[in-house]
Amino acid sequence: MSADLVFRPAGVPTGVPMPGRHELATIEAQCSLVANRLLPPDHPCARKPEKVLVIALLGRNIGINNPLTACQYIFDIKGRPHIGYLGLKAALELRGYLVAFDESCDEKKATVIGRCPGDPRDWPIRRVTFTMADAVTAGLPARNPNYKTIPKTMLKARALTTWVNENAASVKLGLDQGGFLLAEDPVDLTDAVEISADTPHGEVIDAELVDDTDPPLAEFVADWRAACETNDVTPAQSAAVLTKATGGVASKAAGVPAELRADAVHALRLFVEQMGDAA
Repeated sequence: MSADLVFRPAGVPTGVPMPGRHELATIEAQCSLVANRLLPPDHPCARKPEKVLVIALLGRNIGINNPLTACQYIFDIKGRPHIGYLGLKAALELRGYLVAFDESCDEKKATVIGRCPGDPRDWPIRRVTFTMADAVTAGLPARNPNYKTIPKTMLKARALTTWVNENAASVKLGLDQGGFLLAEDPVDLTDAVEISADTPHGEVIDAELVDDTDPPLAEFVADWRAACETNDVTPAQSAAVLTKATGGVASKAAGVPAELRADAVHALRLFVEQMGDAA
């Protein structure tokens, strides 16, 4: 037998679909409430439910399903919605990305460092820097006075957007994320494992290969009862009986025997007592 570590998408790579007629009607009603009653009067989308609707639909792409929350982190700029850097950072963290602003960020430059889900441990840190010189070249300060009043915040927002565009565009598009999955053939661990002599110190973990195959339910319960008779029950045995009993319920098996339920209750009592003694 053999197996390889392969990369394949965890889902169909399509964006979040448009809501159906009834769901859309609900979202429109929510957006009308947000625009006309919940947003402060000076908010750019106040009394403009059509703009709130656009923002709400974009928010669904990144996991913000509350129109009011979406209006706090997605902004209407010249008629087009733009995800603010806090909303974008939250969407990244929700999907397992590790991102942070380098402590060197100031009014002249901002640097974002991060890793994507599935990046190997030795993969280089993904780093993006955006400077005020880059902003000037793009003509941003001339169009947005915030680059003069809050330059550090604006540079951080632009740096994060650039990082996402280069490393995590699927987040902004609401696409399903892929991951490293094991090929369908199981791994054969019967052969000796060879470790290169030049393996860096600290990268090798001593471990023992054990057989953790669960025994048949009836056989395990019988062993557990025998252990009870000699007062030789360990917390692991009690916990295992609980797992077996609750697993039978969770899997909707054809009923859980009353005898096993009684064993589970007794196991729970023993487990609690043992944990109390251990503490």
